[in-house]
Amino acid sequence: MGMKPSTRPVSIEQVRSLLKKSVRDLKDAATPGLSSERVFTILYEAGFSCAQAFALANKMEAPRDGGFGHHYEILEYLVEGLSLPDSVREQNRIVRTTRNANMYTGAEDVSEQDLKTVYQWAKRVQAETFGWFQKGMPQALPKR
Repeated sequence: MGMKPSTRPVSIEQVRSLLKKSVRDLKDAATPGLSSERVFTILYEAGFSCAQAFALANKMEAPRDGGFGHHYEILEYLVEGLSLPDSVREQNRIVRTTRNANMYTGAEDVSEQDLKTVYQWAKRVQAETFGWFQKGMPQALPKR
């Protein structure tokens, strides 16, 4: 189905909040004592928040009526919009599949490789997204 243009104006505050959430989530993932499942979910959210911020900043939204689902659509839009390599698209698939298994089937088995993949993915997505905002919409970046 794909992304569609949004009729809502861009909310710099909402975009900034999503970017701040991404930064916070990457820090929170290092909290000692968390289960691997929780760490995975936090890292996934760090990357997905960046994708949401990018879509909002570009006045795009994912339809929620059918198709592959809004997470798939938003993550694909990020890959296309930032001209990321296919390796990031493949990481999107892996982390989204693992996230869905954990969320919808109650699976608790998150391997060390899954954690490594989602960490590398979240760091890459965050770096690429923040780079785009630095060049194209610096006013949306979180205050330091």
